[in-house]
Amino acid sequence: MLESVPTMNTGVFGIINSKEAINIDYGEKIAKLREKSKMSQEELANCLFVSRDLVSKWENNKRNPDRPKLEEMCRIFSVDIDYFESSLETFARELSGCIPKGLNLSAAGLDEIMGIFLESLSERDRCVFVRRYYFLESADVIGGKYGLSTAHILVILSRCRKKLHNFLKERSGQYA
Repeated sequence: MLESVPTMNTGVFGIINSKEAINIDYGEKIAKLREKSKMSQEELANCLFVSRDLVSKWENNKRNPDRPKLEEMCRIFSVDIDYFESSLETFARELSGCIPKGLNLSAAGLDEIMGIFLESLSERDRCVFVRRYYFLESADVIGGKYGLSTAHILVILSRCRKKLHNFLKERSGQYA
């Protein structure tokens, strides 16, 4: 059954449209996990194949770890990625790459252009995209609803984000 196209000024789209920065305090979280595991900065650095100085910069919020290093720390410390990022931050980070540099849309413009974009997708892709970025469901939950593997859902979402980027790039001037 086809889902209606929601207004996009709430949830993750509202954050992206308002140009709020997603600032995540990784430092304290990394330090707490490391200390709880009785690891030194040097030991964590060796596990991650980085320098002790880089771990120190992460813990002092002078630099942020990249996604693969965060995922590796999750494995080392047996925590979920949600320990570092809220779902909304994760979704906003996923979508931030879709927004072309210098894009300036009004709230009404974002609603209109997202409605047109969503209507351009196949029913399945539209439903997957809306469930992920409007209803903030995990890829596992979405896959379960549609009888698709998590990997398949992630591929669909990746392709939709690329389509969204190109769509916004082509049409953004019409909706400022």
